[in-house]
Amino acid sequence: MEVKGDTLHFMLDSDLQARGPINLRPCVSRNFIQCLVKMVFIPTLPVNDGLSRPVQVSYPPEGSLLNPRFPAPVNMYVRPSQVTTSVAIRALARAVPGRVPAPGSAAGGSISSAGRHPQSGRWYSQYEILSGGTGARPNADGVSAMDELVVNVMNTPVEAVESEFPVRVERYELAQNSGGPGTFRGGLGVRRRWRMMGEESVINLRTDRFKFASPGIFGAKPAHPSAASLTSAGGEQRPLTSKIAGLRLKKDDVLSMEFAGGGGWGDPREREPERVRQDVVRGYVSREAARDDYGVAFKEDLNVDAEATARLRATKAAT
Repeated sequence: MEVKGDTLHFMLDSDLQARGPINLRPCVSRNFIQCLVKMVFIPTLPVNDGLSRPVQVSYPPEGSLLNPRFPAPVNMYVRPSQVTTSVAIRALARAVPGRVPAPGSAAGGSISSAGRHPQSGRWYSQYEILSGGTGARPNADGVSAMDELVVNVMNTPVEAVESEFPVRVERYELAQNSGGPGTFRGGLGVRRRWRMMGEESVINLRTDRFKFASPGIFGAKPAHPSAASLTSAGGEQRPLTSKIAGLRLKKDDVLSMEFAGGGGWGDPREREPERVRQDVVRGYVSREAARDDYGVAFKEDLNVDAEATARLRATKAAT
């Protein structure tokens, strides 16, 4: 990122375009970058064409992931949009550190399934979009179960899903420890588990952040990565990759998804111990993570042990 006169110039680079549909057209990344600039510098300005004039974006040569050559597949454009935005946020945070949040999870994604409903005998198509968490802010924690880019998607209630489709949602909750530890914690991602009630269904996954979670900034730790698994009716469990097409599931198979959280902001050892205690009480952070990531110790009644906390934080600072 470079400032030239009255122009803010973002210079993007990437690997060569992919065979799969994760390539990103320049018009999409330009739109998200302009949105970021507006949110950081001029949040009250009405959206208008003048906003685009001082923001310049340059791209790698045609044939790249961020500048694909037709007919490169681009159907899964939200995934690279989120990651590209995460990089732009980190650059902006270095320029104006007190005004920019940490990167969000960039993990939100979709699960779709299709099959024949065992009661009606009709074919059905189920599509759900779930979220990770937003990045921590310079003065507050991130928002859980929220994506800062895909904000036009509402939560899908368990009752609505189960009344329409042959599935049973066995768990739907915030994923403990998923937010990046920091002075301010990243928002938590969601965890959801579906049991298949039909004889057979075909599943597709479009998610991300299974290998590299969203990084923290200014001394924060990265969020926990996403994960997915399939447990067969016989009890055998196997991990799944972030992107799958045409996976066949049988009756009583269980699909589990856990979405990464947002990145943290600031050194986690500077987080107020009482805020850490509240996170533990609410189930957002485990006692082990409170000790290892934040350097906070507790007594048996779950009150903060001030002396043990001071020793822990002094030891972590020395190492």
